[in-house]
Amino acid sequence: MKDYDLIIIGAGLSGLTLAYFLRKRGIESLVLEGRSRAGGRIDTLTLPGGTLEMGATWIQPQHRQIIDLASELGLALIPQYTGSKVVYDLPSGVEHYLLPPAAPTYRLEGGTARLIEALQGQLPANCVRYDQKVEHMDFSEKKGVQIRTTSDQFGALKVISSLPPNLLINTLTTDPAWPSALTEAARQTHTWMGESIKVGMEVAKAPWREQEVGMLLSNRGPATELHDHGVTHGGHLLKGFIDPSHASLSPTERRERMLGQLQRLFPSLADASINYHEKVWSQDPFTYYPYHSFVAPHQNNGAGIFRSDFYDGRLRLTGAETAATSPGYMDGAVVRSAQLATELSKETEAHGNLSP
Repeated sequence: MKDYDLIIIGAGLSGLTLAYFLRKRGIESLVLEGRSRAGGRIDTLTLPGGTLEMGATWIQPQHRQIIDLASELGLALIPQYTGSKVVYDLPSGVEHYLLPPAAPTYRLEGGTARLIEALQGQLPANCVRYDQKVEHMDFSEKKGVQIRTTSDQFGALKVISSLPPNLLINTLTTDPAWPSALTEAARQTHTWMGESIKVGMEVAKAPWREQEVGMLLSNRGPATELHDHGVTHGGHLLKGFIDPSHASLSPTERRERMLGQLQRLFPSLADASINYHEKVWSQDPFTYYPYHSFVAPHQNNGAGIFRSDFYDGRLRLTGAETAATSPGYMDGAVVRSAQLATELSKETEAHGNLSP
């Protein structure tokens, strides 16, 4: 078993951003990832007609930390096509409304996964270990932590978890047991993306573009909202969300209902070629764990307890749900990891290493 100064659990945006910021400060880390890929809740499909985001997608103008990070890594933003109209799919029929002026929303050119790839490119090749789902952390000794994964064991002075809080306390055991205050807060914290069913479609033609429609909203379903997902000056891609209640259906049933809705909204697509893609995030064991009781969207995201330290400073948390600014968004993931990198760097300067 090899010992490390710092181990980060999770190679999503939070974990990789933290590793990147720490390396800029001269602190190396090991990242343990349970999946066989990096990215976490960023999941980009590369298709002949462009990219489809099955996970994190949009960046708002106020999300300055992730905008600055993208610029630092040489990545460009493209504006989300909104057109001039929004379509409402109502029980009484389909209605079109003009959109009022609004601040633009952005996507990363080439897909959100470009950010993950760029971060990986700034880290050593052996920085991330895949297929290493952490099962247990032992803090029973006075110093350090012993970490057991499904296939290996590691030792570290400190560990940082980037997992969603509810997933963390329900899928990892600890010795001593989890602090009760953390357990109570985590169980009441919404997991960003957790219940989402993302759907994407490649379509032979784009009648919504002809009508200058960029967004469709529906209370009939199955999709509650759909967005144009091409680039600004063209594209035959749609991306959106299916009502979470459809998670119990089969992929075939969801596809049939989704295509039926699309053809109802745009009759000219009745004979069009449509390629359907989906991601049911509640069925991803590396993202979602069922709540113990009802949890509302974004509930408890940004709670102060998630920025505390635990086990005498040997465990800290990062992730979108833990940020004081932009909690529950990609920007929040970057905000919290930047804050934590600064804290750890100051502690290293003060003590000569990462030991609490």
